[in-house]
Amino acid sequence: MIEGRRDAGEFLSCVRRVVEEGLLEVHVYCLMGSHFHMLVRSPKGNLSQAMMLIQNLYARWFNRGRRRDGPLWRGRFQSKVIRSERFLNLLVDYIDQNPVKAGIVAAPESYEFGSAWHYSRTLDGPPWLSRSEIEGIVKARLGKAAYDPSDYGKALGTTLSNSAVWMIERYGFARTDVENIFTDLVNATRPNVKAWIRRKARLADGVATAGACVIDPDVLLASVKESESTDPEWWIRSGRRRKSGWRAARCVLLYQVCGCTQEEIGRRVGLSANTVKRHLDEHAALTRGDSGYERRLGEVLSRVLSAEYGAGQ
Repeated sequence: MIEGRRDAGEFLSCVRRVVEEGLLEVHVYCLMGSHFHMLVRSPKGNLSQAMMLIQNLYARWFNRGRRRDGPLWRGRFQSKVIRSERFLNLLVDYIDQNPVKAGIVAAPESYEFGSAWHYSRTLDGPPWLSRSEIEGIVKARLGKAAYDPSDYGKALGTTLSNSAVWMIERYGFARTDVENIFTDLVNATRPNVKAWIRRKARLADGVATAGACVIDPDVLLASVKESESTDPEWWIRSGRRRKSGWRAARCVLLYQVCGCTQEEIGRRVGLSANTVKRHLDEHAALTRGDSGYERRLGEVLSRVLSAEYGAGQ
């Protein structure tokens, strides 16, 4: 809990102490009233010790000054290992955009309790802030040899797509390896998106297997609706029965790339849980026997990836 400038200064003093002890490198941060975000590296592999020290030092100071006791934080901090630069860039943008999303400032560079404030104003900043990696990303994005603070807002801290926010907030710290699935998809060319759909179906071996949250469900459904408007008479075969291909597409894509449960899918598309399950169970067989089904799923997914992440080209 950070209630004002004095609290923020003390919290950052706790961070500085841990950095000076060699327990942590801090690359990006943002302090909000009820929580904080940091992009960090633990040189000695003791992230838990470093974060526990920061939180304990600050909680003791906060409680002593207000004559209270008890924990300040809801529970143990959440963490996720980041492996790809593209996912790292999304997280930097997400962290920087927190005060903008909360309506506190119009741009991340205007928020004094975040690292964007320093990156966009000076070449120095607090000595405990490790700047080289983030400055390197800015230079690489803009094709420059030297870092200019005025370039920060051009390369980082930008507004995220609805799907990126959905992915990070819902599954960014879950056990599901959302980064690996995200990287597979956003780096794929349009034909390879169809191959990704086929591969996931084969791995499932005819049984619906939960995917990960990469696309916002509302965005996905809008994309399917747009595709359906150009070709409403798309039918698929399941045994002797004929059913709407678009209805199946909604169910499968909501499950595989939006991370929705079967119950959530049913509520969103107006189907019973049993009907949703049938569509998911039939998915692998349809990718083997109906090339049009796979093609249309790939087209919808490529279109929405392109719109949300500039991918799937």
